[in-house]
Amino acid sequence: MTHSRTVDRTIFHSLTVTALHLCATIVLNRIVEPDIRTDPISQVAAHDLIHICYRLRKAKYLQTPRSLIWPLPVFIAAIEITDEVYQDWALSYFAELEH
Repeated sequence: MTHSRTVDRTIFHSLTVTALHLCATIVLNRIVEPDIRTDPISQVAAHDLIHICYRLRKAKYLQTPRSLIWPLPVFIAAIEITDEVYQDWALSYFAELEH
């Protein structure tokens, strides 16, 4: 993943595909181990999802819908992540979507 400040269309699509892969990782882990609340692999995936979402949001890509999958990755990450700071960030994102 590139760390440049700009997000062009190619980077946006690459990050979107990465986000979908991370979502699938979390969902698959929950299907395979339904009795476990979370696991280290899912936590890393959720953290990575939040970072991708934060980067795209900061670049103004998540203010206007440019892809049909958003805000699914934010939703999955918010459900999975145990860090309260990230949970609050996700909740504020959803609150902004209401307007």
